[in-house]
Amino acid sequence: MLKEGNILRGDDFIVERAGKAMVAIVSMEKYEIMRQNREEARKASDIIKGKMKDADITTTDALISEAISDIRA
Repeated sequence: MLKEGNILRGDDFIVERAGKAMVAIVSMEKYEIMRQNREEARKASDIIKGKMKDADITTTDALISEAISDIRA
């Protein structure tokens, strides 16, 4: 049950239906942080896409595979 004291403290809540999480209720502060992080990730993705627009897919795939192998080694 949501109570004013819990909401004012900034507690998070998960609303479930039949045991499945349906909705998360978070403080506005946490929501703003998540929104800002999402926007920053979108901008970073756009920059990467711009730099990769002329990249050869075969070369890119080989470089990714090499990087993954290096990390796992």
